[in-house]
Amino acid sequence: MSVPVRLGTLALAGAVMLALPAPLQSAEPARTPTPLTSKPKRAAVATCPAEKVDINTASRDELRTLPQIGSLRSKLIIRARPYAAPEDLVRRKVLKEAIYDKIKPCIVAPSATQATVQTK
Repeated sequence: MSVPVRLGTLALAGAVMLALPAPLQSAEPARTPTPLTSKPKRAAVATCPAEKVDINTASRDELRTLPQIGSLRSKLIIRARPYAAPEDLVRRKVLKEAIYDKIKPCIVAPSATQATVQTK
């Protein structure tokens, strides 16, 4: 008995599909979607400040002038001071290597002893 039910269901489904109108076809070719707003992309190469930034003594605002360094990252840099070398930012996991590579030409980190002597 289950076989006639299946065949009846398939026959009914086929009849419903035949009763549907054909999809509308346009004479125009399909268009690719375009963005609603065209925002200019940011420059791929960020610029460094005029002078290199000392990561041991720079203020939060000075650190924020570096590419890819905002409020949070500048705070993290300050908390992890002092640095013996700029590479310490990556070694101590303060910054990811991709971010460090962008700011590497913009920063200096004199040895920690020199930084404490300069601030006194």
